[in-house]
Amino acid sequence: MKKIYYIILLSLLTVTFSCSKEDDLEPTDMRYDYFTVSPDANDEESILRRKFYEDHNIHLLFNDTLRHEQRGTYADGTPHWFTELLDLSYDITTTKNETRFTYIRDHQKQEEGIRYAETYILPHLGEGLRPYSIFLVETLEEYGWRWKTVAYYNGKRCLALATQGIAEMEEEELKERCIDIFYNIVDSKTNYYDEELNDFMALGNNLHGETLESAGLSDDPTNEEIYALGFLTWSTWYREFPSRSSDFTSFLKAVFYQKEEDFKARYASYPLILQKYDIMKEVVKQKGYIF
Repeated sequence: MKKIYYIILLSLLTVTFSCSKEDDLEPTDMRYDYFTVSPDANDEESILRRKFYEDHNIHLLFNDTLRHEQRGTYADGTPHWFTELLDLSYDITTTKNETRFTYIRDHQKQEEGIRYAETYILPHLGEGLRPYSIFLVETLEEYGWRWKTVAYYNGKRCLALATQGIAEMEEEELKERCIDIFYNIVDSKTNYYDEELNDFMALGNNLHGETLESAGLSDDPTNEEIYALGFLTWSTWYREFPSRSSDFTSFLKAVFYQKEEDFKARYASYPLILQKYDIMKEVVKQKGYIF
């Protein structure tokens, strides 16, 4: 029996000694962030990108190629290249739509794109909402059931902005164009079950997803009856109050797409709606949106 113990002890000592002799592991590919402009680059585009990062702490891109490096050679002597692309639709939790775009080739148009981002978008995005990078492109398309032209694409590590025609747009038109961007960014950072929305949901009085009958309403209620209970929408098909998710969405859209004075004038007789609107607007501010 002692012999067995000695063998086990010797084995453990051998393993311990072997582990202590191993060299420290060092990670490979320790180069800086590939969104960053190379410190040696001094062309016009690189200067624009570097200054933008210094001013806003956001990487600026005009090209979706993050790196293109030689990684040795093949047997026949030809170089082996490694290319990393931006991949706008990258997401580890879900599948997003494909995109396609055209580059901005003209330096003046690149500067116009920067002014667009700096003047109309970044002033409204606090730290919690700012993208890791902004990709300025000439045209941008997204594929759903078909390809369609879009003004932006909000990805996990990049906000892509189409700039074609912005130089000819009036200020109000540009502001209107940005509302969709702001709504999408805030919506992507907010969930109806967030703790900040507990008070909002409580005003639904446990009616979310319940039948109209449960609140003593008919199958064909008036809008006023729905509004009095604090809801902006209801399901005409299922004769139900909105789900928590739908209720959240309807008020978030109201905050972004309706002027506050107009909204409050329209629903002045419905205190629950006004309370929910104020809570939603405060949550949007807490998320980092600057009105």
